[in-house]
Amino acid sequence: MSNMEQGLAIMVAADATGSPVTQQANRGARAKTNDVVPAKLIDALVEIYPHIPVCMHLDHGNTLATCATAVQHGFTSVMMDGSLMADGCTPASYAYNVEITRQVVRMAYAAGVLVEGELGGLMIAMGTSHGAWKRSRRPERRTTLIASCFLSPPMMRSARPSPKETTSVHEVSVISSTRPSASKK
Repeated sequence: MSNMEQGLAIMVAADATGSPVTQQANRGARAKTNDVVPAKLIDALVEIYPHIPVCMHLDHGNTLATCATAVQHGFTSVMMDGSLMADGCTPASYAYNVEITRQVVRMAYAAGVLVEGELGGLMIAMGTSHGAWKRSRRPERRTTLIASCFLSPPMMRSARPSPKETTSVHEVSVISSTRPSASKK
């Protein structure tokens, strides 16, 4: 979610379909607004649509501090992406990624906040810019097979629309539970 209009459009669609919502802010949005603006915007959307369960997600947090401030501002889930060092440029080792993610899990779970870790491995998404699937055979069967390996339903990620003839393979996130609302009330 980048702005008020986008947030409202998502809530209108959720209201029309009776769907829960996960809104998210990424590092780019946070760099411009801190966590205060998206958190207050989510609070306002929850106040307008109190019957819609809303989760607020930090996407691709890159440090423990980034994830901690999101938790302090009421985000209901955070993603720790330790694939790069805190500078956002230097590739990190797998051991570093696991350890920094472990620290985020300890901090966030103490506050009742869910954590997604960008640790590598199986990845699925449909219609994103992370890499197009341009073959004639679609990966739907593969998606079903991968999803059947999890005890919890995998979350399919889709960040951007792609042309109809492309599908991409990117990421699977397993989320074991959800909280009913991002509202602090």
